[in-house]
Amino acid sequence: MAQKNIPAKVRKEKIKKTAKLPMLSRIYLSLAVVFFAATVFVSYNYRHVLYFGYFHKPLGYASAQANTYKPANLPKFDVSTLVSSNRLSVGDILTIKITARADRDISATPKVWIAAPNKKQVFKSPEDGLVQFKAGQSKSFEYSYKVPANLAKGTYSVSCIINSENEFTDYYVNTKFAKIQIQ
Repeated sequence: MAQKNIPAKVRKEKIKKTAKLPMLSRIYLSLAVVFFAATVFVSYNYRHVLYFGYFHKPLGYASAQANTYKPANLPKFDVSTLVSSNRLSVGDILTIKITARADRDISATPKVWIAAPNKKQVFKSPEDGLVQFKAGQSKSFEYSYKVPANLAKGTYSVSCIINSENEFTDYYVNTKFAKIQIQ
């Protein structure tokens, strides 16, 4: 009933004004999403907290200056590897020998494994635990693997890794240092 008393011209203007509000809301919401995405992008890529209150400075200036990459000072290992044979049959014993020398005193964990052609691990060396390496001094590790009767024929790869104490850092990795043929 109240609509009938309002002149048609005024009614149309009210409708136009109320129709603009959702459009403005969409624009403001879109701008908020864009600024949020920009903040996440800069924070993630430059690892820097970004404050949009500092509009007088370019966005990339402060964050690019603050973050300089410094490589970790990891120990270096010279590792030599040897397998007793490249061709094996069922029942044969494969001997794997690695000799490692570190450039500094360090504790590390060496591991050796054999992977099938489908990348499935068929052998993992027993845990030697934490090994103390002295700078320039070589340590040798020897592992034996007897080829089981149910092992499929094919080419297998032998790999070696030397990890940190907590096993989060790989000091040395050599995947496929030897190929063995199971006949």
